[in-house]
Amino acid sequence: KQWYQRRVRDRTLRNPPTTCGDDGVICINAEHNSPDKYVIAIVAVLLVIVIICVAIFVWRRHEQAERDKKLWIIPKDELRVVGSKYRSSLSINAEETNSNKSNYSFQSTTENTKTSGDKAIYRGQLVGIFRLPKTSITISPSIIKEFKTVRELSHENINPILGACPEPNNIMIVSGFMGKGTLQDILSDEKVTLDDMFKSSMIGDAAKALEYIHKSVLQYHGNLTSNALGVDSHWVLKIGDYGLREFRAVRGRRGD
Repeated sequence: KQWYQRRVRDRTLRNPPTTCGDDGVICINAEHNSPDKYVIAIVAVLLVIVIICVAIFVWRRHEQAERDKKLWIIPKDELRVVGSKYRSSLSINAEETNSNKSNYSFQSTTENTKTSGDKAIYRGQLVGIFRLPKTSITISPSIIKEFKTVRELSHENINPILGACPEPNNIMIVSGFMGKGTLQDILSDEKVTLDDMFKSSMIGDAAKALEYIHKSVLQYHGNLTSNALGVDSHWVLKIGDYGLREFRAVRGRRGD
């Protein structure tokens, strides 16, 4: 009997059964051949990979959000003001407060928002700066989103918004510099005469810019006047004063 059991055991070692029988013989390697362990191992590896991918995605989103918070901010000491050049529809001097020439109002407030336009040097290039009549501003997520939106706009007839300086008592919007001033400046200058070709070209520039804005996230300009139309040194008309409604809105005068 012992000899028989040794033969059965030897045969079992050479050809291990895949399932255990009921004859009392130990089924060697049956446990190791179970497919459940392989499935569990594969699922565990896939789960680890998914967790790593999700963690990387969340980290990148967080990093991008942090960059969006700071990317549009321009410190005041990086702007070297070199003089006043032009005004936009947002610009008006203190003594002109009651004038209707340059009034601008946002949907979010009934007060007029007025800024003065100057030119400055920023990182080696000439830019336009527009000072807001605010002493301070709270940077909210909606304002960060506003700047992200306008900074992503790109069109040859859109005056790009480079960023803003949110420092107390020096709140400014920084945009591209318009060498010829605004269309209102040109129309008001008796020394400048525009022929039909120039007028048609400027009308076409404005139409292309508006079409781009209407198809963008902004969907509308909201303040299209001759003061909102800038003309660069190459006599190309570009639309400015778009977006940033919450950032520009004046609420602090009543203790907001």
